[in-house]
Amino acid sequence: MANIEYTREFYIAITKLFYSFSMVDRSMSIEEKKEIVWSVKDDWATNEYGFNSEELIYETMRHLIKEKFSSDKAYEDFKDFFNNNLNLFNNQTNELLKEACNKICYAVNGRNKSELILLTKLYRLMGDLDTTNLN
Repeated sequence: MANIEYTREFYIAITKLFYSFSMVDRSMSIEEKKEIVWSVKDDWATNEYGFNSEELIYETMRHLIKEKFSSDKAYEDFKDFFNNNLNLFNNQTNELLKEACNKICYAVNGRNKSELILLTKLYRLMGDLDTTNLN
């Protein structure tokens, strides 16, 4: 991971991002859950900041599911956090997040229209106006 000290709030925000992609069609499949777990284990699991990020992500995800949080609200919360904490989002971090969201979208029968729209929003948010990377 980059030389950035990620906060608890950062991990909560990226959980909302993952949740928004998995729930954009109003249901989370087992395949989407697996993609989230693999992404967390591969790229976001650490104890280096004084807390267990993996457990925080899973706790947050359970809370979002229990509260039936909307995909739109989850994405808007992530977007607000992103815009207010740009120092936590370098190119490497952004690429890992976009990769994870793409994998969530492809988990079940490829991307659908709602997922593609949300991916486009994410790419634009992260300053990648060339959405040809969405192929």
